[in-house]
Amino acid sequence: MEKIYSLLIVCSMLILTACGGTGSAKEEQTAVSLETQVPTENEKVVWWEKTEDLGLGEESNISLESDEDNSGLKMIIDQCVVDLSQESLQHNNYNFTKILKKDWNRDGVMEVFLLFYGGSGGSFQNFRMIKFDGQKWSVIPMDWNSEEGFVDVKALKDSFVQINIKDLGYEKTVQVAGNDYLKNEGSKAAVGSGYQFFELLDDSVVVAYRLYADNLENGFGDLQQKIQLNQDGTRLIFGETNYMPIKKAKKRAYEMY
Repeated sequence: MEKIYSLLIVCSMLILTACGGTGSAKEEQTAVSLETQVPTENEKVVWWEKTEDLGLGEESNISLESDEDNSGLKMIIDQCVVDLSQESLQHNNYNFTKILKKDWNRDGVMEVFLLFYGGSGGSFQNFRMIKFDGQKWSVIPMDWNSEEGFVDVKALKDSFVQINIKDLGYEKTVQVAGNDYLKNEGSKAAVGSGYQFFELLDDSVVVAYRLYADNLENGFGDLQQKIQLNQDGTRLIFGETNYMPIKKAKKRAYEMY
């Protein structure tokens, strides 16, 4: 009887040991399975980091970052993230950017202007304005996209050209001499993709579109557009529009990276 009892105890211990071993294996498999299911994050690219005096008492740390595939663009100012991912900026190398600053509303804190460059010549293409509201930094919205264009230019008779911006009610007629293409009534002049010029003033910026007679090598003038804040400082709006012949336009200084 004692032998039978001892045998039962040994069998019970073997069964318990086997169950314990199986449980450990299941737990280990579960841990491995969960680990392999964790998604990997897209690598972050820091295009540049710098410090600037923005009028906040101490120098501010500023960086421009994106995901490895150039999506998710954002500027970080003193750990405040400014999301630029929805800004339709068609650029592939954010190394070719530059920041300028100016206190437009004279409250002691600078507005930050982020400039983008592109094209074979590295000319200025676009910009975004970032403003501090006392608590956080955010991009100021605009109602247009310079890379899509909004200017209509067509030839009239005798080398006269009509420039029209429907959204602004702007219309001007200029003469472009010595060009065969624009002598044909109804012919369309080309408008440069993106801005070609940027000037930062005390309370506004001036950007310019290059106008071309036939292609992107034969420019005949610039259409200069003033852009400023609306009355409550929440949006950028169009101000004065001016046409400048190419002889004068070529004398203007271009923003380069």
